[in-house]
Amino acid sequence: MEIRIFNPFIETMPRPDIERLQENRLKSQLVHVYHNSEFHHKKFDKARVKPEDIKKLSDVKKLPLTTRKELQEAVSNSDPFGGRLCVPEEFAIFYADEFPCEGEMVYVGVTTRDTEMLVEAITRQWAMAGVEEGDTVGLNFWSWNPLYSVACLGDVSTTMRLECRWVGNEGLFLLSGRMLHILKFMKPAIYVTYLELLQYLEMSSKQSNIPLKGLVQKSVICLDPAKVPSNDERRKWEETFGCPLLAGYNLRDNLFFPLECPERKGLHAWEDLYLVEAVDPQTGEQVADGEKGKLTVTNLWNETTPIIRYTTNIDAKLNKEKCNCGRTHLRIMPA
Repeated sequence: MEIRIFNPFIETMPRPDIERLQENRLKSQLVHVYHNSEFHHKKFDKARVKPEDIKKLSDVKKLPLTTRKELQEAVSNSDPFGGRLCVPEEFAIFYADEFPCEGEMVYVGVTTRDTEMLVEAITRQWAMAGVEEGDTVGLNFWSWNPLYSVACLGDVSTTMRLECRWVGNEGLFLLSGRMLHILKFMKPAIYVTYLELLQYLEMSSKQSNIPLKGLVQKSVICLDPAKVPSNDERRKWEETFGCPLLAGYNLRDNLFFPLECPERKGLHAWEDLYLVEAVDPQTGEQVADGEKGKLTVTNLWNETTPIIRYTTNIDAKLNKEKCNCGRTHLRIMPA
């Protein structure tokens, strides 16, 4: 597969330039959340740290980690955002958790500016997966997802920027037959889904006697909240569809969707938009590059409901070497 780079200036930026850009954006984001997010203001004060204490990227270790459990515990009947909302409600659009979810829903918000930034991130992702002018992208998720809306709708969208089109389907297993027929008649270049939904699609394929091989022309993108397919799973689905499978994460709480390039040697993270760490969850210290830690992400652009040092349960190693695809941004290696 030909490797495409949508934004070469950013995606191949030298590492010192990436880190300078991150440092400036981190400082601005910390000032924003400290003065506008009650949730983070309290956490920073409890940790006895203020935005001006973060003078360089390595100082990020002074900031407290944030877990999904904390976000849920902060939710109340009077404040469904748990103190994270940083802009007036009328300026933003909000998305609830995908159904079903355990515990309180974590709302994600975006303003018009946020949408433009997320479109940039997803456009790079789709181009990296091989989407070209005139291509069709098939989207299949459990429920309506920010990835859908910003990628597909409006004048400022991924589909407009890549001059492609999309066709989507709800991910309920009862509707897997409909997705199968969409694939059969549209034959998309890229099919974006979850690993679990592939299993329902395979069931519909067998029941309908419609083989999946040949229905997706370039690659299947598998975005999951906390895992990437095993080698055995990858081989199975690549044989089933007859095309490569590109793995990624769907960390929608912090609007983070890293993805493999066709080299498939780690998930690319756009470091101009996110500060990505692998940390020891007990100490909050970053582990050395190549060592296993918990994947931790700070959103550097979301002005609505950003999360600082959002720590997941995902074990990962970080690789900051230049990828064979030409991109210089770090890659997440599942551990």
